[in-house]
Amino acid sequence: MKKYIQVLGKVFESYLLFNLQYIKDEYLLDTRKNRIGNPKNNFYVSGGDSEIIKKFEKLNDLSVFLDKNTTTEEVDKVSVKNYFSYSNILNSYQEIEKKKKQLGREPEITFEEFKNLLPENQNSNSHFSISAKLGNAKNKNINIAHWDSGKEFIWKILFSETQFFGYIFEWNDEISILWEFNQNKINSLDISENEKKPVKILQKIFYGAPGTGKSHKIETILEDIPEDQKERITFHPEYDYSCFVGGYKPSSDKNADGTTGDIKYEFVPQVFTKIYIDAWKNPNKDYFLVIEEINRGNCAEIFGDLFQLLDRNSNYSISPSKELKDHLENKLTDPEEKQGIENGKMKLPANLHVLASMNTSDQSLFPMDSAFKRRWSWEYIPICYDDIPENESFKYIVNIDEITYFEWIDFIKNVNRFIKNNPNLGMDKCIGNYFIKSETKTITLNEFVNKVIFYLWNDVFKDEDSSESIFEKGTCYEDFFPLNTNAKDQILKILKRINIEPTIV
Repeated sequence: MKKYIQVLGKVFESYLLFNLQYIKDEYLLDTRKNRIGNPKNNFYVSGGDSEIIKKFEKLNDLSVFLDKNTTTEEVDKVSVKNYFSYSNILNSYQEIEKKKKQLGREPEITFEEFKNLLPENQNSNSHFSISAKLGNAKNKNINIAHWDSGKEFIWKILFSETQFFGYIFEWNDEISILWEFNQNKINSLDISENEKKPVKILQKIFYGAPGTGKSHKIETILEDIPEDQKERITFHPEYDYSCFVGGYKPSSDKNADGTTGDIKYEFVPQVFTKIYIDAWKNPNKDYFLVIEEINRGNCAEIFGDLFQLLDRNSNYSISPSKELKDHLENKLTDPEEKQGIENGKMKLPANLHVLASMNTSDQSLFPMDSAFKRRWSWEYIPICYDDIPENESFKYIVNIDEITYFEWIDFIKNVNRFIKNNPNLGMDKCIGNYFIKSETKTITLNEFVNKVIFYLWNDVFKDEDSSESIFEKGTCYEDFFPLNTNAKDQILKILKRINIEPTIV
């Protein structure tokens, strides 16, 4: 779309290059996919035959990610000058501030504080500019990165809160973009606290073989959630209710002379109680409790009667212990907050989500009972053998020596077939894509033997007959050591048994 724009008193022919709707869940269009957390900064290119557009012909049908760091090699960066209108920015922030107050939220900063962040307007100019670079991001996408300044007010506040457009034009042979912020959509939405669309409650266990990316899946869900709105813990056999919820612990104050005062016992809250209080105090924010390896702990002991609160379909409440009740009544004092301990009862707020991961290979000492399982939704994370952008492990190789290697994806595919065909083992013992994570996509001999071979020997095939094992009869784990003399021959034997031909360069 061609448009004539005015910047610093000059008129330019421009094209709508970017058109982005980046707004919070309360402001979502009906046609937009719902999700918890902030969406990506997705841009698209508008049509046009301008010479400027031709410089960006590779942008067609690609997503553009704003200031997104990338580990891939960047293309030669092109300078981009970004122009902003003082009046447009100030008016936009006023609308943001107004709308947040209507929703009962406090803006991150006041209008005056925001105004002071803008570059000083020394000559009563209508616009100011910030230089950046155009670079190549992951999966051949494009990003506008390396902003000289302004991220604290342009990117973090305006780009994250409103709808905006980018008009590309050329000025003195320099690629330029005029950014315009548009509050019309937000203004047209008359949203009250009672009319807000309810957030879909997340209470889910992600399960699968070790290394399938369960924790990564959770990280993806939480990638845009502020750190103070999420907590992560790991269950283990020694973890109990007092570690999870809290309990009485000894404490003492210092006397005026610096000596230790009398020992006293007081209730010390732990992770669940802390995030429970935070969620009740901030009903417009979503809070996430992440439990890693949930099946390694005694869930019945850890949750106690709290597990009944996980039944979100009923407005279930429980009576906590006196010390927990007293602590909550001390902390939840405002009228709305008091619902978290109303009439001495606890109930989970709708903005508190619980996500967990579970390795199906773990033989837990404390199996989950059916009543506990029934209160969760479950999502299986499968092993992926396909060559797709999301599967970085497809490119992994395992080095046996300086000239010999094999493909990691071939190894896990063939080993897992061996495991699944064994009636004593099954899918639970399979190896996932990221059983070993490699930033360089190269797995060393030491890593492979000490992690993969050890797992296969100790947890999978140790008690299996040699005819159903990847290890030859009489082979012990110790036979792989010393690594520099023994490991190669043993690994080559395994590769032969699972029909993999190593590559020699």
